[in-house]
Formats: sequence, C-alpha cells, structure tokens
Amino acid sequence: MSTEADENIKIPRRRKNCVNKEDYKSEIIKKARLKGNPYKNWKGNLIPGKIPDSDCSCKKLCLQRVNDDERLQLFCNFSSSNTKNEQDIYLQSLISIQ
Repeated sequence: MSTEADENIKIPRRRKNCVNKEDYKSEIIKKARLKGNPYKNWKGNLIPGKIPDSDCSCKKLCLQRVNDDERLQLFCNFSSSNTKNEQDIYLQSLISIQ
C-alpha cells in the first residue's frame, strides 16, 4: 500500500550523542519570550508579544521625557538581543549613577 511519495520521504535520523537543543519546546518558548514575540506557553495559552507601552506610573515620569521614536529604538535594541545576558549588559550600559 505504500505509494511512490511515501518512499521518497526521508526521515533524518538523530546521530548518537548529538543534541538539537534549539528544537526543544522549552527553548522555542524561551527564545520567543526573550525576543518579545507572541508564543504558546506550556498550557497552550497564547501569550501576546511585547509592545512599547505609553502608560507609566513612576514618580520620575520617564516616558514623558523620552519621545516615541527614541522609546521604539530602545525597545528594538533591547529585543534584538539573543540572550538574557546581552539584555542585562545593554541595560547596564544605559543606567547612569546620579
């Protein structure tokens, strides 16, 4: 009952002691959360992507000092990082002690 199309399909075999960690569900979720992209969590709920928000309730009114273009540029630079450590280093470079 096999057809010619079934015979042409080759399933890649995993090599011994070779781990494709980037294919794991936990890694896919982690990368999407890090980048700010929408993703499905472990329960199957759709988590929306992060967007730069204009609502802020801090005392220093930071979002009123920074215009929308600068805020969007900061958000894009932050979300383009590949690891959490790179994001932390980027934030440390922006913080100044007063």
